[in-house]
Amino acid sequence: MEQFSLEKYLKNPSRKVVTRSGHNVRILCTNQRGNMPIVALVEFETLDGVQIFYHDGKNESHREYDLFFAEEESTEFEKAVRNILARYISNIDCFPETIKSEAESLLDLARKELKPEIDKEIDKAYKNIDTIVYNNGYKQGQYEIMEDLPKWKKAEKDEELDCHVAIQQDGRVVLSDFVQKDEYYITLDVLKTLPKEE
Repeated sequence: MEQFSLEKYLKNPSRKVVTRSGHNVRILCTNQRGNMPIVALVEFETLDGVQIFYHDGKNESHREYDLFFAEEESTEFEKAVRNILARYISNIDCFPETIKSEAESLLDLARKELKPEIDKEIDKAYKNIDTIVYNNGYKQGQYEIMEDLPKWKKAEKDEELDCHVAIQQDGRVVLSDFVQKDEYYITLDVLKTLPKEE
């Protein structure tokens, strides 16, 4: 929130004004004689009250009634924090029962406001886990299938074989019973293990 200024208010009287404690304020007069020219109606929970203020929006008696420009609508949590600060800022020796009650109230509000975000993060985490499990299972299945498929072997030396093999030569496959060092080949009997089209 921005500290109230009579000069700024007069330039734009449509700006929403609130007290430090978050109560709505309706400015009734800005030119009352004396050093407190602002007269305003403060909307309390049960009863509205008229208060007077200095040019800077400060209230002589109650600091929690000081005026501010409301930038945007406060959440319930922000209003509760503001109320506590306004109520106890000058009163360090406040009652422990009151503090406990306010703390429980704040905690409930925080849980309520954060729950949708936490639920969203939990859903996202579960989806990520599902994706990871699926991908890992899929990859594992691929590895298992690949282990059973015939593979091209690399010849370690020039060698004459006692069977025909398929050889990769210059981007084509040829049949031969001889392989040269570093040529890739596959035996024909291994190809019999490949699945047949239905």
